[in-house]
Amino acid sequence: MNKELSKSLSERLWKYFTPIIESGSQLYFCFNREVIRTLFADCFAEDPLEGFFKHVSAFFEVSGERCRIKAEAFMKNDAFSLVILLVAQQVLVVEDMVNENGITEDAYFPRLRRRISPSLSEISLHPVVLEDFMKV
Repeated sequence: MNKELSKSLSERLWKYFTPIIESGSQLYFCFNREVIRTLFADCFAEDPLEGFFKHVSAFFEVSGERCRIKAEAFMKNDAFSLVILLVAQQVLVVEDMVNENGITEDAYFPRLRRRISPSLSEISLHPVVLEDFMKV
């Protein structure tokens, strides 16, 4: 995993939300494909959205049908937590669901599993060990 890239990506996302945080207003982590493509336009040789998903997948250690979130994902660089990258990934998976007209109770986890690793089968089972998911 490229730690400098992780640091840069998380700083950009946190700075995107800084005005809302500083205003004291309620904060909603609303990400979409265009926000990611704009904020990370110069970070990847490929499409920034796909580059982002590939980068974030390095935070996971896959074992069979489940995965753990690596400790590096919970580190802070200065005042910025890298966990925001995992939050963005999860919100973008919901956008995938909406764009594919696949909003059902079984639609989210297969898409999340696909974004984490191609080795995870697309079944309706939360891929992340509960203890790690609750940390996020």
